[in-house]
Amino acid sequence: MAQHKHSKALLDPACSSGAFLEHMRSEAWKLYGIEMSCEVARTAETRSCGQVLVGAALEASFQLESFEIITCFEELARA
Repeated sequence: MAQHKHSKALLDPACSSGAFLEHMRSEAWKLYGIEMSCEVARTAETRSCGQVLVGAALEASFQLESFEIITCFEELARA
C-alpha cells in the first residue's frame, strides 16, 4: 500500500517579505523560505506562517528531495 503525505512542502529561496508564501498558505502546504535579511525573513514568517531561514540559499541545509516545489522567481528592474 502506497503511503501518501498529508501535506506537501514548498521552498521559496529569496522569498523577500513572503508574498508568494502568503498566497500559498493553506493546510495542504508546509511553507519554507530563505532570505538574507533577518528583518525581512521575520516579516515573511509572520505573513505566511511558514519557516524562513536567514542566510544564503546555497548554504541552507535542506534536503532537496524534501520539497514537492522549489520556486525561482526574479523581479526584473524597470528602466
